[in-house]
Amino acid sequence: MKNYFKKLPLKHSFYFVLFIALIQLTGCGNGEKSTLEETALAAEENTVQTISAEQFKTAQFELGKITQQDFNEVIKTNGMFDVAPENKVVISAFFGGYIKELKLLPGQEVRKGQTVAILENPDYAKLQQDFLEAKGSLNHLKGEFERQKNLVADNSTSQKNFLKAEADYNVTQSRFESLKKQLEMMNINPATLTNENIKTTINITTPIAGFVTHVGAATGMFVSAQSPILTIINTDHMHLELNIYEKDLPFVRVGQQIKFHVQNNTHEEHFGDVYLINQAINEENRTVSVHGHVEDEHPTEIFIPGMYIEAEIYTSTQSLLALPEEAVVTVDDESFVLVKTSTDESEMTFEQRAVQTGKTTKGFVEILNVQDFAENTEFLTKGAFNLISDESSGGHAH
Repeated sequence: MKNYFKKLPLKHSFYFVLFIALIQLTGCGNGEKSTLEETALAAEENTVQTISAEQFKTAQFELGKITQQDFNEVIKTNGMFDVAPENKVVISAFFGGYIKELKLLPGQEVRKGQTVAILENPDYAKLQQDFLEAKGSLNHLKGEFERQKNLVADNSTSQKNFLKAEADYNVTQSRFESLKKQLEMMNINPATLTNENIKTTINITTPIAGFVTHVGAATGMFVSAQSPILTIINTDHMHLELNIYEKDLPFVRVGQQIKFHVQNNTHEEHFGDVYLINQAINEENRTVSVHGHVEDEHPTEIFIPGMYIEAEIYTSTQSLLALPEEAVVTVDDESFVLVKTSTDESEMTFEQRAVQTGKTTKGFVEILNVQDFAENTEFLTKGAFNLISDESSGGHAH
């Protein structure tokens, strides 16, 4: 009978002992009481483990206590990486021309102010010539305007001559300023422009540092004014663009933590927080966009704009009593732990106890029947699976 008992799952041993006891009490004499005691002892021994100090050290077992842990309510969502509008630029020419030089390819890094393309057009020279002519005329007309102004004050000239001098000066000054602005947009310095350094090419520069993501032109191609030539993105400050369902909107707040991972690496977790919540609902799929800031923006080799991500938004937090998940072993849908009952220099003794579990988070599991354990009870927090599963050969541990 003892052999049969040892094959039973641990959770049935207690009931089996009671069953045997009833039989012994109703139909057996004093001579068989010793058999009942031996059977009960075998059941007790199945719930107790003794480990030598050497075994404990070699197997790298660990002890721990029930502690307070933060458990979060989460909203699962998905989205992608993106960059702020100011960190994405489409570079074009303000003035049409032929691409004389364009050597960049998608993926290349550029620095702020770097020349990314050179355009050529004879009209550029004409614009510079017009500027120099307006500049020369302006000096003459300014002098004439000042002279007529003094004469009309002395009644030495007619009001008509003064008004004409004033009009000529103002028109030329306006033209001069307009041409000056156009040259600045062409990256030509009006202050250093002379008849000797007029040129037919202009340099197109980038206003931000970043990476080329798209090239829309080629050498020899004519690009009209404002035609896209390059797209450059600065990935130093990427953010999360997530979509939550309308029903989840009341639970999401600015400042809540976001845990996310990229699709091709589900094991590496990253964190951020909710920064903005859109106030408009997408009528097609009834979702709301959530803008999140990334906690660690450095791994740009991992984070790429447009990359798909899966995320969880932590909407609320509870502090609950818990043990590490490795300390709890489930056998046939029942959970057990090993409680340290005694220790000395040579060995430790552990008793198997049932626990009721609740929520899980970040490697910890909530313990619902904490009241069943003394305040400073120590548990085997690493290695319990091997010991309980070995003893529970009649059940399935996981």
